[in-house]
Amino acid sequence: MAQRRDTDLETQDTQGLNRTRTLNDSFSEESIAEEIQDLNEDVIEERIQNDDMMGTNQLERNYTMSLHDNQSENEQVQGLPPPPPQRRRSTIVDSFKNLGKFNWWDSDFKKQRLKIYGTFLTNFLVLSIILIIVLSIYFGSYYKRESRFKNFRFLVVNQDSSVNGTQPVIGGTLQKVLENPQIANIGRWISTNESLSRDDIIQKIHDQDYWAAIYVRPNISYDLHTAIQTNNTDFNVTEGLVEFIYETGRDLLTMQSYISSILRSVESGFIKGFPSSYPVILQQLDDPVNAIEFLSQSIAIKYYDHVPVTNSVLVAPLQLGLTYLVIFAFFQFIMTVKIQLYIATLVKGLKYLLLRMALSQLSYIILSLSYVVLNAAFKLDYKATFGHSGFLVLWAIAYLTMSSLGCVNEIVSLLAFTYYPPLVGGWLVIFMALNVAPAVSSMALMNHFFRYGYAFPIHNSYELVKVVFSDISKKQMGRNIGILVAWVVLSNLISPIVMIHVSKVKARRDAELKAQGGSAPVKA
Repeated sequence: MAQRRDTDLETQDTQGLNRTRTLNDSFSEESIAEEIQDLNEDVIEERIQNDDMMGTNQLERNYTMSLHDNQSENEQVQGLPPPPPQRRRSTIVDSFKNLGKFNWWDSDFKKQRLKIYGTFLTNFLVLSIILIIVLSIYFGSYYKRESRFKNFRFLVVNQDSSVNGTQPVIGGTLQKVLENPQIANIGRWISTNESLSRDDIIQKIHDQDYWAAIYVRPNISYDLHTAIQTNNTDFNVTEGLVEFIYETGRDLLTMQSYISSILRSVESGFIKGFPSSYPVILQQLDDPVNAIEFLSQSIAIKYYDHVPVTNSVLVAPLQLGLTYLVIFAFFQFIMTVKIQLYIATLVKGLKYLLLRMALSQLSYIILSLSYVVLNAAFKLDYKATFGHSGFLVLWAIAYLTMSSLGCVNEIVSLLAFTYYPPLVGGWLVIFMALNVAPAVSSMALMNHFFRYGYAFPIHNSYELVKVVFSDISKKQMGRNIGILVAWVVLSNLISPIVMIHVSKVKARRDAELKAQGGSAPVKA
């Protein structure tokens, strides 16, 4: 009887050993290494400490309970008490301890290492391309500007002429200055024989036919000769000889940086050259004694700014303020993505498309109002051109600008999120550079490539805002508004097509994922 009991126990131990081998084989070191390649090291360490990697504790408990149950039944049948439970030592923990951490150059880490290399190289390549594009646009707008000063048109109205044998020394001196190569190459000096009054010249400058005008009054040399002869002290030598006429409001930075410098160069040449005409003046006088008082005065040129800019803060809304609209139009889309996705779960089809476009336009109206209120807070005079209605005009311009920018940002962002999400940031800086470059600088100074700016939102918005704040010519307003409206209409027509396309791509990807045994991502 004892021999039979020993034989039964031997058989049960052999069966238990075979089961243990089978379980250990199913969790071999090779299979474990494959399973943990993608696991986080902290998770692995935690499970090792808890001896619960991949739920092995539960497997061991189930197996041990089953083994002891069988043994207990046999022992009870034979009248023997069951042995105390025995817990099998985990071979999985030992396997992990033997594996250790991966080395960067381990052969088992080769696949992941290549993926990391590929990701970094792709990111560097994309960032480098974006950097080159953005800086090329910005740097290109300044490239060889000095060679394009000839694009600045200046009107020269020299009405000084010979009267009663008096030589036109003032007009002649000015003409010599403009013929000097150093002056002739920094502008395009267009002389006219038209009999233009001062008001006519001012109107031409206001219509932006020229950047500035040089006006020499009729018979000014004869008037100087007469004033010296009669000792007429009312004649103003410092301001009455030559006059420069311009409008700073047309383009504040261009006028301060370039036009003013060019006019100062002409003034300097005239002041240095005028003393050479003194001998001619003295020869024509009957009594040259009075000439000393007149000719000893400092000669100067009169500057007349028809549209001055008295508030330097105006630079902010005219240029930097408008460029920030590109960014805020983008933020409007990013910050409302979740609510738009939520609405998509409630509203379907055409109703969703219309509702989404309506919400976007409402956002642009509110944001553009904030832009206008900020200008009013800083005491910028929006009433210069349209009176109290200037507030509404400025609001409409800001809305058209944000709507034209925002709709395009939404379209590109949807496509980028669908195909290559990291491109979203790159698009933003590229789009901003494309808009800013032809707006902050005069077209006359840039390569013809930048003429594309005439069709871009920020340039047209810039021209419109200048009309509101500075009361410059309104003759281009129709074209500027038309271009902004065209951007809004076209982008809103394209937006539903893009949304439908993106929706189809997402549905196809979800179906493919489900067919592969995965689960489709849950909608937000």
